[in-house]
Amino acid sequence: MLSRFEDLLASYLDSSIEQPLPIVQHFSEALHVSPASLGDVLRTHTRQNAQQHLYYALLEKARRLLLSTSMSLRETAFHLGFDNPSYFSHLFEHKTGFTPAEFRQTA
Repeated sequence: MLSRFEDLLASYLDSSIEQPLPIVQHFSEALHVSPASLGDVLRTHTRQNAQQHLYYALLEKARRLLLSTSMSLRETAFHLGFDNPSYFSHLFEHKTGFTPAEFRQTA
């Protein structure tokens, strides 16, 4: 189940179509398991709950976009599915210790 989840998540994040933020419910339905069961599998294998795992994947994609594109921070946030660029910046800074702009400048 973990590898199927990872494949689904990678496809979701690599899609060129702008999509809303990924949610646990979307992936649990695609895998035909409950959100709790998906969370248990992820916690067992990654030591992260499902939401943490999704945020980690989003932030990894954000890092790649910030380093490899000239998209503005606002465009990056919308591309990742955030409705609010400020929330994207807050989450990025909370999880990485850098604002997206600082990360882009120091990398």
